[in-house]
Amino acid sequence: MKKFNMDIVINISLILSKFAEVLHWIGVVSMSVLLICSLTAKNWLWSILENSIEEIGSTVSTYGFEISVVNAQGNVTMTAITLFCISSIIIFSLYAMVFRNAYLIIKTSKGKTWFSKGDTPFQSDIVRMLREIGIFLISSSAVSYIMGVIGRIIIGADIAEIGIRFESIVIGLLVLCLSQFFAYGTELQKDVDGLL
Repeated sequence: MKKFNMDIVINISLILSKFAEVLHWIGVVSMSVLLICSLTAKNWLWSILENSIEEIGSTVSTYGFEISVVNAQGNVTMTAITLFCISSIIIFSLYAMVFRNAYLIIKTSKGKTWFSKGDTPFQSDIVRMLREIGIFLISSSAVSYIMGVIGRIIIGADIAEIGIRFESIVIGLLVLCLSQFFAYGTELQKDVDGLL
């Protein structure tokens, strides 16, 4: 039986994490443009959305934050679009940083970044990036919940949904725990390097 080649998995992970990071940054830029349009060119944007609401749907969501852009009278609400854009910018930025850190962790553990300290996964920078990933994931759920509350206060209960993504919280907590194991491994690595 052939031994499974981990280099293939690592290379695929590098490609996918960088691709996901770039897609999320594109999402940030797109939502920023839509936010600017919703604040400065309301009539133009309203006419576009009003004509295409049947095709795009009346409800939009981003990683747990869900809001209806159509009110009870069937009209597009720019306030809902503005809230959606703000939440999407924040959440997409957090997820882009998650994928950026995943990419850098893989590169650093192979000794291929300027700040890596050798070809080992037990480095203080990797511990820091793992902690950041956990914090970013938990923060994305918090942002989704907070924006849902703000949406209900500003727009009303019939438009904004208050929800929280427990998957992001659980994965974030697991990554934070994993960072503690890597911190312990980093200390052991320093002790072993000191003996040699």
